[in-house]
Amino acid sequence: MTLKLSDIVKIAKNFRLGSVLDFKPISTSGNLAYKINTDKGSYFLRFSPNDPFRGRTKDELLAEAEFINHLSENGVPVSVPLKNLEG
Repeated sequence: MTLKLSDIVKIAKNFRLGSVLDFKPISTSGNLAYKINTDKGSYFLRFSPNDPFRGRTKDELLAEAEFINHLSENGVPVSVPLKNLEG
């Protein structure tokens, strides 16, 4: 799966990231990832696969987000998850 500029723009709008200046794919071990530069800053966008062998459940993803937020709150430099327009 590859995202087009129009896809990235929709995602940026949904997460209030600002106007997209550029983006590029980032190689990872199993996720689809992009670095997005906007007029508000740089962001890391990651999609986890949704398949029975590599995918994770919603609860697992929420637990990961909670752990990442915990690390950030305790001074560890991490990319924190952002909420979309729906929260």
